Amino acid sequence: MAARKALIFTGYYRHYCYLPLYCFCGNIPLLAQLRDCKRDASDGTVEALQKIVPPIRRRFGNKVRIIVRADSGFAREAIMAWCEDHKVFYCFGLARNERLGSC
Repeated sequence: MAARKALIFTGYYRHYCYLPLYCFCGNIPLLAQLRDCKRDASDGTVEALQKIVPPIRRRFGNKVRIIVRADSGFAREAIMAWCEDHKVFYCFGLARNERLGSC
């Protein structure tokens, strides 16, 4: 019954839905977290990176280049600051806006 409570109508998608958070390395799943849609899509990303990055570094060493790639919903100051503080590269999409549209 708890799972039913998480199913919320969202105006953005105009449907009832969940907002899962997935992290992959190629086709290898590193994290899958089922969440309700009563949040920003990026919520929990820093915490997910805190779980994922240290084991990768332990396995492959501190010189391994980790690149986080995500869409514009993850282009948040907290995520970018965490990545920079932990020497993790990132590539985030940007949502279409007037300034980008005029380029």
